[in-house]
Amino acid sequence: LKVMKYGPPGYGENPESDARYEIPMLLLSRPIRVQGDPSSTVNREDLLNVSFVQLIFHGTMAREYWSYANRNVVVSGSLFRAQTAHHYTPVVIDVKKITAAGAAAK
Repeated sequence: LKVMKYGPPGYGENPESDARYEIPMLLLSRPIRVQGDPSSTVNREDLLNVSFVQLIFHGTMAREYWSYANRNVVVSGSLFRAQTAHHYTPVVIDVKKITAAGAAAK
C-alpha cells in the first residue's frame, strides 16, 4: 500500500511547502497487539489494535517493494517502535524479506 505523507519542514503543518513522500505501508488482514518489553526504556508499552505498519527498506529492497504495492504479501523482519518523524505509524518493520502471498510457501 502506498500512502502519501508530509515531510519536512512542517510535516503537514504547511502542506503547500512541506515535502510529500509515498510511504510503503502494510495493511494487516486483522489488527494485532504488539507486546512491550518490560526491561526496555523505550518499548515498554503494549500497542493495541495495530492495523498499519510502515515498511522500512534498505538499499535496493525499496525498488523491489513497489512491485508488490497493492498486493497481498508476506513480510518478515524486525518490528520496532517508531523513533523519528519519518516513522508514520506507531510500529514499523525493518524488512528482511517480502514475497507475494502464496509464493512464500514455495
